[in-house]
Amino acid sequence: MACLFLLSGSLFFILPHSDGQPVSVSAYFENEQDRVNVNKAPAAELMCLEGIGEKRAQAIISYREANGPFSCAEDLENVTGISDGILEKIRDDITF
Repeated sequence: MACLFLLSGSLFFILPHSDGQPVSVSAYFENEQDRVNVNKAPAAELMCLEGIGEKRAQAIISYREANGPFSCAEDLENVTGISDGILEKIRDDITF
């Protein structure tokens, strides 16, 4: 069974593993083209990253709208609420 979330007008699906348990984002993203593009992703997609809730997702969107696209993972540290620890958790799940 899949869970459907409606966040900020965007639909987003979270699919469980075949055993019915939730799976980390990195388990679904096997290559770069399947990673979350932090320069294009809506809040609902950003929120699937570990440690990124609604507030941090909106901060990422606000920062990129004000400052332009991110060019590397370290650029995310300029976003309020994104620490070294969070960056390390999401590094393998994002692309630019």
